[in-house]
Amino acid sequence: MIRRFCFVACAAWSCQAATLCVDPDTRITLKTGPHKSASIDRNIYFRTYHIPGMFNEALAEELAELRISPGRGTGPYFGHNGGDRQRAGWDPDLPRQLRNYAEFYRNADKRYPGAPHALGGGNYPEFTKTENRKLYDTDESMVDKHRKGIPPEDFEECADLVVQWLETLQTAKVTPPRWFSPLNEPDGNWRNSPNPSQDQADFSRLLALQLKDRFPETGISGPCTAWPHPRGDFRRWTDSGWEKQFIETCGDVAAAYDFHLYSAEQWALENPLNDSPNFYNSYTNGNFFVWDFGKADAFLDLVYAHHQAFWNEPSLPVIITEFGRQNIFPQKGPWENDINYYLFGTTVTRIWMQLMQRPEVQLTVPFILPISDPGYAPRRGQAMYTRNENGNPVKTPLFDFYRFFQSLEGERVKFQWLETSPEEQLGLTALPMRHANRLMILLHNAFDAEKQIHLETGGTKSARAARMRWQNNRWRIDLQPLEKVDASRLILQPEETMIVYMDLPDSGKSARQTIERFYSRDTLKSLQSGKARVTIELPHPVVGRATAVPTLSCPNGFTPGSTLTLKINGFSQSVELDFTAGTKDLFIPLHFELPDGILEKENTFHFILKSPKKWKASLATLRVELVR
Repeated sequence: MIRRFCFVACAAWSCQAATLCVDPDTRITLKTGPHKSASIDRNIYFRTYHIPGMFNEALAEELAELRISPGRGTGPYFGHNGGDRQRAGWDPDLPRQLRNYAEFYRNADKRYPGAPHALGGGNYPEFTKTENRKLYDTDESMVDKHRKGIPPEDFEECADLVVQWLETLQTAKVTPPRWFSPLNEPDGNWRNSPNPSQDQADFSRLLALQLKDRFPETGISGPCTAWPHPRGDFRRWTDSGWEKQFIETCGDVAAAYDFHLYSAEQWALENPLNDSPNFYNSYTNGNFFVWDFGKADAFLDLVYAHHQAFWNEPSLPVIITEFGRQNIFPQKGPWENDINYYLFGTTVTRIWMQLMQRPEVQLTVPFILPISDPGYAPRRGQAMYTRNENGNPVKTPLFDFYRFFQSLEGERVKFQWLETSPEEQLGLTALPMRHANRLMILLHNAFDAEKQIHLETGGTKSARAARMRWQNNRWRIDLQPLEKVDASRLILQPEETMIVYMDLPDSGKSARQTIERFYSRDTLKSLQSGKARVTIELPHPVVGRATAVPTLSCPNGFTPGSTLTLKINGFSQSVELDFTAGTKDLFIPLHFELPDGILEKENTFHFILKSPKKWKASLATLRVELVR
């Protein structure tokens, strides 16, 4: 008999229950094109920021005990030290600098065998200087005035420097980075070139072609942009935009797409409604620098669909080599209050949970350093160890943040939300996994009201939980699941993360399912007329459950009375859009559960937008998920 674990969630501000059914005996594989994921792999998800192989043995042992490893850093610095003479690995003598990197990777091979890592280029010499051009819409705090781009006439000389670096690693017989993005955050740092976004893409293509045969272990990734959000009217997603241009220039030669996803706190810090500011309230009051609440998922759908449409083949792997939360001041520390660490950690958790549900994602690196650099921003908050005024290491709450997730790993198992509203689908998230005979369910409530959850376990109510939330003016982080929870009344407070642990009896039952995603070749379909049609061709007849997930975009959220209706093969379903009021640069996935067997090999989806006023709205993408 297959067991089903059901959570029934009821928000204090809503009378509608939400049910999450988990079947721990059915293992799940997520699939998109050639990309598959059947487990929560710590080498993909639970990483820290910096070059692997740095730090002393004592800190390396602490990271090993936490079951994490550094996954990404910046360098080499071919031109200069980037403003920090103590920068790891830097040396004014280039051969010595390259040997320093070889030593880092020699250490990494011993400490973190099998853990892939990435690197973002630091800078290049100014062989030629041309007119600086204004950069596109970049937060000033992210612009490093020391770094430069490369004029096209200097491409070959700068590519030769990258070749010298990889030759040094090859001679040393160490494992090089699996992915190399030619310049870190070019939308803030690529200067000294006539057409920055196109020049950066062209240089990346040249490098990819030069390195492909000589250094097959290292692939070129990019664009590695700091603020890749296309915006609700797609004013960044243009022929001259960094992300679209990179896809269309390098999609056939690159090894991965690389992005940084930083949400930015604004409204909520100044207008807290409870004991602590709630980021969802910030989002619904006009904060558009948000990757939480489905936005990261929607963006990666657009990347996949556009690559597929442009290159007529499945999209590339994705690496997210920095993510977290900006505009928590002071930006470079020190953070003297737990609230800053809590704000950072909640956003990391929400973005993590989106990325963990995408099979093409092969690396996720929160911008959390094991220890602050001694030179650049030595007292920063985004580190497991910061430094005091004397430069000595001081442990921060982010150390225990990682420890909270220390046990998470295992096979994905079947789960399904039932009776959830479109808004709840953005802010109430779950990720169940099974390791041997232990079931672990990662839960997060993003809203500013508690969620009451009824847990039905098919006869057993034995469960323990670890919690992470703001409580009594401090960040509570349970390091062990010591709390016995009442399965009939499980409560998640505002912005609380919980891991529920359950020991499973050996049922002797086992089944497997695949959830496969397919994307339409049509993107950015206008809804200004109130109607849009999107066609998807499926490779085989559909028998089981299917879900349609359109991404809806608009410069502003919709007014009350607005609805989006889907019609497909005689079936019709509508979603009310009132919950989007107050948002800016709306960019969200909406889920339509379809009746079994309704889809055919070729399907035309009809979308109808009805509203008291006209909107400059679009359907960015449409994906279909099939269960088989």
